Amino acid sequence: PMGGGRGRGRGNWRRDRRYGPLAAASVAVENTWEVVSEFDLAQTSKVQVPRAPTGADVEDLAWFGHLDQFNDQLDKLSVRTAQRMRRFDNKLFVSVSTQHDPVVQEQLLVPPAGNVFVTDAILAHLMCMPRSMLGWDVMVQKSRGLIFLDKRDPPPEGGGEDEPAVDRRNFPFDYVMVDETSFEPPSNDDEREQYNRPNELNAEATMINQCFSQQVLKQGGQRKDMGEPNPFFGEGMAQQGLEAPSTAYRYRRFTLSEDIRVVVRTELHAWSAKGGNEQLLTLFACNEWDSRLSGGVDWRRRLDQQEGSVLTAELKNNAFKMAKWAAQSVLAGADKMKLGFVSRRVPTDAVRHELLKVQTYKPREFASQIDLRETNMWGIVKMVVEQIQAQEDGEYVLLRDPNKALVRLYRVTDDDEEDDSEEDEDDEEEDEDEEDDEDYDDDVPEVDERPPPGEEAGAEVEGA
Repeated sequence: PMGGGRGRGRGNWRRDRRYGPLAAASVAVENTWEVVSEFDLAQTSKVQVPRAPTGADVEDLAWFGHLDQFNDQLDKLSVRTAQRMRRFDNKLFVSVSTQHDPVVQEQLLVPPAGNVFVTDAILAHLMCMPRSMLGWDVMVQKSRGLIFLDKRDPPPEGGGEDEPAVDRRNFPFDYVMVDETSFEPPSNDDEREQYNRPNELNAEATMINQCFSQQVLKQGGQRKDMGEPNPFFGEGMAQQGLEAPSTAYRYRRFTLSEDIRVVVRTELHAWSAKGGNEQLLTLFACNEWDSRLSGGVDWRRRLDQQEGSVLTAELKNNAFKMAKWAAQSVLAGADKMKLGFVSRRVPTDAVRHELLKVQTYKPREFASQIDLRETNMWGIVKMVVEQIQAQEDGEYVLLRDPNKALVRLYRVTDDDEEDDSEEDEDDEEEDEDEEDDEDYDDDVPEVDERPPPGEEAGAEVEGA
């Protein structure tokens, strides 16, 4: 039952309020899947490496895309001079999976630039996973000593009326979550307006982040080509009137040890020349939807005079999201992280927004302020990778339990593979029986029963 009596602790009450007793996992676990490892999230916050990769341990492998110049005048923005948010429907925002990345496939695999391949969003997610509250999953492919950490692509939206709506909370690498770590996060309560439910809030936050990253660029500012053209934007897209957003893809290798070399596709969003020094920036946006429902503070009243209280409330309600932004900025080697504060013009209008303020942080200093330690971040990565390396080749799923503070590593198998395995076991038992018969029948002459060349004695098990 939901709720709780006096004998129940605050933590249990909070989890019941958050999810209910039978929250579904982000992906259905099949009966044939096997748990090969398990992580307690409370313990993952304590694992460490002696030191985080630095200096020669961090190498740039390739640069792609371009960066536009940040509009430094927006650093002076205030609630009184708020700027109306604009839409950028002509910009093509993409979220390409690790294994579908053409740079990885065509340039970084032959010879392999590392033995672990991942995007900054997925790696930051794992690095900060002790702060997660919702269920999530990471797809794992292990083959010939190489490990790919990947995401599931969400199904296309706008299906038929009979098709269930996509639960965007299950796709944290494609949508921005809202108030995940709040004491009372957004719910699908029937009494709540549709635009204030999780699915709609996640879509709203995603759109705000995309638009913010383009609105803060300087009109007529200098564009810097960072290397090769954007690998995810083709000529056909330009012919349709689309443009690639200001994004530089920086492929980097982090060497943790001789056995763990992590190749990461990181992202930068703009550059700045403020103070005469060129700086690389990441851009993210917090968004206020309704302070009365979110347990936050009224930004329009507090942001100019009590900025600290606004940031404190955001760090409480969005601890996981903001930690991931800091981790992504550190991974990308950003000099500064720009954080926008975007609010609805009125709480009941989820379409029109205003940019109230832009704050600037040094990524490592910000991470330190929120107690995000690089030695712990990389300690988690090392722990996860070593568990995967200990398994045989195949497909795996790293799954965060939505009801318990646990992450499990499943080996993905199907019925066909189990049938093949059973056939192999039967063949082995038959071979053993034949050997036993030979031991007890010394009068029978030995016969060469080896199969002719080209034939096999048993069925071969295929990887999942």
